[in-house]
Amino acid sequence: MRILIYESNTKIRESMMAILIMAGYDVVALREKKHILRTLGKRPFSIAVIDIEEEDGEMNNIIEAIYTDDRYKGINIIAHIDETSKEIMTNLLEKGAIGFLLKPFNEKDFLARFNTIIDKANLKPKKLKYMTTKDFDNSELVFRDDKNNRILHATLTELSAVGLKFIPNDSGINLSGVIDNASIYIGPYTLNLSISIIDKSGEEYSGNFTYVSLFNLKLICKLVHDKHLEKL
Repeated sequence: MRILIYESNTKIRESMMAILIMAGYDVVALREKKHILRTLGKRPFSIAVIDIEEEDGEMNNIIEAIYTDDRYKGINIIAHIDETSKEIMTNLLEKGAIGFLLKPFNEKDFLARFNTIIDKANLKPKKLKYMTTKDFDNSELVFRDDKNNRILHATLTELSAVGLKFIPNDSGINLSGVIDNASIYIGPYTLNLSISIIDKSGEEYSGNFTYVSLFNLKLICKLVHDKHLEKL
């Protein structure tokens, strides 16, 4: 399920984006409302989570277009809105909005509130697929091979919120179990984590994260998201 987020507050936008990506949704998060319709017209979206303020004529026109233009048919709106905006809420319900995320934003219950809305609208997907990216610049995975007491370097081939794929630079090695204290280097970022090896295909290994800090996990979600956004 692909979800568009428009949120003017950077911290809230990135928090919503990371939480939904960690939950297995395909997310496009926008910081400028002028890009909403163009983005919705490029790819199929099931839901648009939209930050709505009082007396915003431009946003009113955008909402009207979503509900009247056949190009946006099938897109369900969830409004992020102040509880006092009763008239706007009534108008949105009349147009077909499926629910409201009331301000102030609370990171701790956002996903539960979001899931409650889509459950009631019978939009909960049966299966979710985590966003991945294979497009890396200046990236490397470094970890210790305790069995042979050496440091190994690997090429990162895929990254998601739950795990990664990589090819060790040294061919012929056999990895298994949990790799503790691994580090991913992507551009200026260093991410420290632990990986459980789950599969091997040829020289490429697949692993799930057994430990990663919330800060680093949010950073991974942002890296994956931004690579997808570049292709829109």
